[in-house]
Amino acid sequence: MIDHVGFEVSDLDRSSRFYDAVFYPLGARRMHESEHAVAYGINDARV
Repeated sequence: MIDHVGFEVSDLDRSSRFYDAVFYPLGARRMHESEHAVAYGINDARV
């Protein structure tokens, strides 16, 4: 089981928009956002 994966990127705003589009159809949303990081996840007890 994979708990989490991290990627270093050169443009966080651009990468965040890309991953928003990738993860949205999968049901994942931004769970945490700061100046240096964005974390995605699914907040659903059924999963």
